[in-house]
Amino acid sequence: MNPKIVKKLLSCYPELKSELSSTRRELRDVEHKKSDLAHPKAVSWDGAHSQNPVAQADILTGLISDEMDAAQRAAALEKLLDTLCTLRDRMEEPGRTLVTEKYFQGRTWESLQVRHGMSKAGMDYIIEREIFRLV
Repeated sequence: MNPKIVKKLLSCYPELKSELSSTRRELRDVEHKKSDLAHPKAVSWDGAHSQNPVAQADILTGLISDEMDAAQRAAALEKLLDTLCTLRDRMEEPGRTLVTEKYFQGRTWESLQVRHGMSKAGMDYIIEREIFRLV
């Protein structure tokens, strides 16, 4: 894997986690809609009554398609996040701590400079060196 891509993915870690949470929420919503559809008094989302078997089948087909798409996205995001965590765990110190604090905990470069007594360039060099060593 390209080290520059790895660094970019690390910088996107919070957004990736947020997207995974959103996708899991979407999966729960689809599951809820499917269970609502099975209820005898259910009304479809397009306004037609669920007693119409064609409309109900169309709605269910759409829900299953949405569920499959969300499940695939969730699986891909989980795999990517797991890969980033594994990569971080294989790093040596102080690179692992810097990556954890910067990308996984969302600390600013300024707070890291105060905390570790290093320049941004020095910390960035340590992080890049660890990424290049591992990929």
